[in-house]
Amino acid sequence: MIRSSFAGFTTARLGLSASQSALNITGQNITNINTTGYTRQRVDLSSFNLSSRDKFSSISDTYIGNGVLVTGTSQIRDPFLDVRYRTEIANVGYHDEKLKVMEDLASVLDEVTKDGIHTQIGNLATALQRLSTEVGNQEFDNIVRSECQSLTNLFNRYAKQLETVREDTINSIQDIDIPAVNKILESISDLNKTIRSNQLHGNPSLELLDQRNLLIDELATYTKIKVEYSTEKVPNSNIELDRLSISLVGKSGNLTLVDHDNVAKLNCDANADGTVTLKYSYSNPDKGIAIANHPITNESVSGILKATVEMLNCNGEFDTDATSPKGIGYYQKMLDTLANTFAEILNIANQYTDTNGNVIIGDLFATNDGSTKITAKNICIHNDWASNLRGMIPTQNNDQKPVGASDNILHMISLLNTKHTYHTYTTEYTDTAGDPQTRTLFKGTFEECFVSIGSALALDQISSTSSFENYSSVVNDISNSRDSISGVSLDEEGINLLQYQKSYTAAARLMTTLDEAMDVLLNMGVVGR
Repeated sequence: MIRSSFAGFTTARLGLSASQSALNITGQNITNINTTGYTRQRVDLSSFNLSSRDKFSSISDTYIGNGVLVTGTSQIRDPFLDVRYRTEIANVGYHDEKLKVMEDLASVLDEVTKDGIHTQIGNLATALQRLSTEVGNQEFDNIVRSECQSLTNLFNRYAKQLETVREDTINSIQDIDIPAVNKILESISDLNKTIRSNQLHGNPSLELLDQRNLLIDELATYTKIKVEYSTEKVPNSNIELDRLSISLVGKSGNLTLVDHDNVAKLNCDANADGTVTLKYSYSNPDKGIAIANHPITNESVSGILKATVEMLNCNGEFDTDATSPKGIGYYQKMLDTLANTFAEILNIANQYTDTNGNVIIGDLFATNDGSTKITAKNICIHNDWASNLRGMIPTQNNDQKPVGASDNILHMISLLNTKHTYHTYTTEYTDTAGDPQTRTLFKGTFEECFVSIGSALALDQISSTSSFENYSSVVNDISNSRDSISGVSLDEEGINLLQYQKSYTAAARLMTTLDEAMDVLLNMGVVGR
């Protein structure tokens, strides 16, 4: 069967159009090689084949050479790599955020380059040693008191600085992290609506998809998420629209963050004890869902939000679960335990029993807020000592007051070098039955105890740094794999330019050849005249 005389021109025209479209997309890729988040695009082509037959068709009729159709433009992207990247980037965000808070803690507790509590305890021992040789000398008693005053000031300052770290961390999650997450969710929802509207008019909106993917990647650093894609068919048409839903992967199940244009909202409340409570609100009238301020503090399994909550809410061995992460509270409570143990031991050492069996109290340390429990924040010199109403008791045999006796001063010096046991208070730790218990935290001198606090922080920093580097390496490898598929390569695009330019030239040559053949056919009647 001979095709229509002008069918070949249609084939050539379709070839020119397809090659032109491919050249345009190649140019689009090249010009966006430095655009952040841009995904390489390609033209989708299919062979134009007429297979229908009518009543005039013969069984021997063959339909060939109908041309090519441009069916659309798509992105070259691997969904599996996207899932892997977003899973691992959550781990990177988790350890990165922990390291930031630990660096703030280290700036307070690290005494490698500064004189602090460790040095001051040594200075106190030296002052006591000098007092032991000058018993009864008010000047040397005042020197000891001055050293003790400096030590209590250091405890107060460290406690205040740790409180500042806590406040800064709370402000970070309340004023930066949570608003950023909510903004990302709103932006994704807005893009979903715009993309859907464009798809209704036949526009794939690939650049908007790139923007949405960047936002999803950013969201994945805050918490582990699950991203699901589906399609919906427009009634009475063949148009299919994309639908995106994102869920927070929680310990008790997945929580919807985005379902097309329905968006969740997160809140963070600061509690009186310095901890925080994350809350989740979500409404979807079409599905009859209405959730308001549902607590999800411990739901997140990874990401920046989990790290921040851990650093604010977890207290290590002071929690019922002794394996709980060491957050800011652990270091605050350890410093409180050291200050309390130090004060109680020296207070007891500065009292004696008279000949009548009466215990004569001579507390050297007290609280500056009227509370009964001495902590790093409230420890101070006892007012009676500060007012010279009492002093250091030189001997336990104080009723007889032997001249030059300094056994109690020497006893205090030995206490500074004695290994003491530091434990939790019964109000800070309860067993699984809820009963108050104590847990041994450390055994060593006062100086060793303070050093152990910094050592615990250093070990946590080393562990988190190692994990951060490992996860970062994995993320970089996955990112490189994604770029090798989705990124623009000048070499590949250069080859495509040559290929499509040649195909365009070939289609144009076909058009010229068909024109020449048609000219011969139309002018056959003048042959032989």
